[in-house]
Amino acid sequence: MDRIKAQLFTSQVGYLVLVMVTLIPRLALAHSLDLITDEGVYIPNGRKDVLLLLHGALLNHHWLDNLEAPAYPKIWMGFGSFIGQWLWGNAGILWGARLAGIALCAASIVVMVHLARPIVGTAGAYLGGIFLALSPWLTYFSSLAYLDMYMVNFAAIAILLTWHAVRKPPLFLLVGALLGFAMASKYTAIAAVVPIVGYICYRHFRYGATFQRGMLLATCGVFGGVFFLADPALWGNPPVRFVQSFGFQFVHAHIGHTVFWFGQTWEHVPLGLGLLMVVAKISLFIIIPAGGFLALYSARAALRRWPADQHAFLFCWVVGLSAPLSLLTIIVGTHYLLPLAPAIAFTAARGLVLAVRQSAIFVHNQSEQRRWGTVSVKKTAAIGLLIVALVAILPSAAALVTVNQGEGYTSEWLPGENGALQVAYPAYLDALVWVARHTHGPVKVALIALPYTLDYWRQFRAHAAPARVTLLIGSPDNIPPADFVIWPMHLVQRHFPIPLGWRHHIAATITGGSTTYCYILT
Repeated sequence: MDRIKAQLFTSQVGYLVLVMVTLIPRLALAHSLDLITDEGVYIPNGRKDVLLLLHGALLNHHWLDNLEAPAYPKIWMGFGSFIGQWLWGNAGILWGARLAGIALCAASIVVMVHLARPIVGTAGAYLGGIFLALSPWLTYFSSLAYLDMYMVNFAAIAILLTWHAVRKPPLFLLVGALLGFAMASKYTAIAAVVPIVGYICYRHFRYGATFQRGMLLATCGVFGGVFFLADPALWGNPPVRFVQSFGFQFVHAHIGHTVFWFGQTWEHVPLGLGLLMVVAKISLFIIIPAGGFLALYSARAALRRWPADQHAFLFCWVVGLSAPLSLLTIIVGTHYLLPLAPAIAFTAARGLVLAVRQSAIFVHNQSEQRRWGTVSVKKTAAIGLLIVALVAILPSAAALVTVNQGEGYTSEWLPGENGALQVAYPAYLDALVWVARHTHGPVKVALIALPYTLDYWRQFRAHAAPARVTLLIGSPDNIPPADFVIWPMHLVQRHFPIPLGWRHHIAATITGGSTTYCYILT
């Protein structure tokens, strides 16, 4: 009994530490990051959706505003923004909208670790959780009021729960519910169905496992029901509104979207290019163990030396998600590939734990053969795992501390985003802070952006600079007369270069690591 209590206490302490490690960098970034373009769409629409929902105006035509982005995560952002405004005034609107997603992320990582323990072991589960908590890529996007992290968290938990559901079939109903919430957050969550179905099929063909047709049908019913109930925007006229929302995504995919990846500007990215983005945003100290584990699994499977069921599950998770995501031809940002992050984190953790364990056994055997004295496998493995974990974790942890605003982080093999990945952070607020610190007296500052993208920013950041700083909004084709011009890097990447007359008048650059966010021209 005392041993059980000790294990329970240790788990609780471990989860608490994990929550703190997750929250600290995200809260810091949520406080410092400027308002991003998509947030300027999601937050006001989320606030409006909350008011419509509270007033029971389910048939109101305003539900059709921004219908292409599901209402479920926007409602959470809206609730958070109202709470933030109530607690901290107008400055709390953005803070509160971001806090909703941060809280979900912290809770989700703990749930993932708990579900992953029988799959990758306790050490592997905690190590995978730390990888997720300290990932600069995940930290940046989970610090924003974005749809993606809602979808990623629900989808990852649904996939992990599938391993348990094949052993306790009633849990399939919860898998269906979680998939419904994921789908109601962003439609790319449909990719999570592939690893789930893949693992179920593996269990059937490898072990002859059978699943009740009624339970699977009920799971599909729960999935559809939760998806519908979680998106009030569909309630007024479900078939028509779903077709409108999904139709936008289809048309968008057909038309394309101008984006910069790996030195070129694309309307439709080549198949499989998204997987290279994942390698660019996750440390090689995590990518290499995950890749090595998958290669070893594939080799053993090819030789008909079937590995443990847990390893088959990890293979289905990584490969099952990679397959549909590699087919994406519209990838506006690296956040489209975020669903792969949990799969890679836990697979890498399992690979490292196995490598350390085998190394400890080898050292033990050598000590017996060469009469060095008895070397404990358990102690050797514990020390080895601690060293390996620190080596794997430190690059990401260091990046969170050293890379300004986090978004500019890239893997060790890539020197910054500028020549390879579209820079997502425009850093207008950071640039205004620089101007305010380096000037005295009245000054005019022009922010360059594509038409209409700064409408909400201008309202929200009306008092972002001192009263002596006059803000002007311009476009690449229409630069208003100003003392300083702020030109984001993403415009340069997408064929809106700095005009010739300004190129030799760069006063400063706002950077994150080796990535340039924007130029300050004078």
